[in-house]
Amino acid sequence: MSAEPFPEVHWPPGWGPDRGDGFVSHERRMTAAAGAVFARLVAVEAWPRWQRAVERTEVSGELATGSGFVVVTRRHLLDGIVGELDRPNRFGWAAIGDRVSFYQNWLLLEEPDGGTLVVFQEASRGPSAFLRAAERLELTRDWVYALPDDGR
Repeated sequence: MSAEPFPEVHWPPGWGPDRGDGFVSHERRMTAAAGAVFARLVAVEAWPRWQRAVERTEVSGELATGSGFVVVTRRHLLDGIVGELDRPNRFGWAAIGDRVSFYQNWLLLEEPDGGTLVVFQEASRGPSAFLRAAERLELTRDWVYALPDDGR
C-alpha cells in the first residue's frame, strides 16, 4: 500500500487525493493478464459473488463511460457512474451515497511476464470517509485482494 498518488492514474475534475476527506492506495501483482482482470472488474453484476462488502448490484446493459449502476452494501445504497472505461487498462467510477461519496480508480498495467500490476486508488468525501478512515483502508484492501486472479 502507498499513500502517494500514482502518476498514471487519471482523476476527473473535482476529485483526487488532495480533494477529499480520505485517500487510499493499494497495489497488487496478479498472474492473470490485464484483459482477464479487467473483465472481472467491470462485471458489476458479479461483484456480490467475490466482494464481501457488496450485497447486491443493479446494472442495465453493458458499462460505458457515463453509464450508471447501483451498488447496495450493508451500510450504503450507492449510485455508481462510470467515469473512465478504457479496455483493458482503466476503470474509474464515482459512487454517491447518503454519508459517503468516492471515486475509485483501477489502473491495470501489463507486466513483462504476462501478469498484471493492479493499482487501486480512491478519494472519498463525507462523514463516513472522514470518520472511518481505517475502516475505508481495510474495505478497499478487501476490494483489491478479493478480485479473482484466474491465472494465465
